[in-house]
Amino acid sequence: MVQVGPQDGGGEPSIASGPEGNLYVSYPSSSGMSFFRSFDDGASWLKGGFAQTASGDTAVNVDSSGAVYESNLNGDNTLQGDVFKSFD
Repeated sequence: MVQVGPQDGGGEPSIASGPEGNLYVSYPSSSGMSFFRSFDDGASWLKGGFAQTASGDTAVNVDSSGAVYESNLNGDNTLQGDVFKSFD
């Protein structure tokens, strides 16, 4: 078992696998949206981009082209749903 990243107050993780086999993990944390990716079947994890500093529930998914989507139920008391998309 390999730890993806620090818990940092986070919970409710989401994981997705892309068509090329890359793995992506997202979870809310006290510092905002946490996002990590693995290019070696989960043996090691790299911290990804930082989308928002406030975070409620997050989720990650990948479409058939390999584009990665991360969603966030923004935790700044507005409960606004935000979706981010990355091609790289």
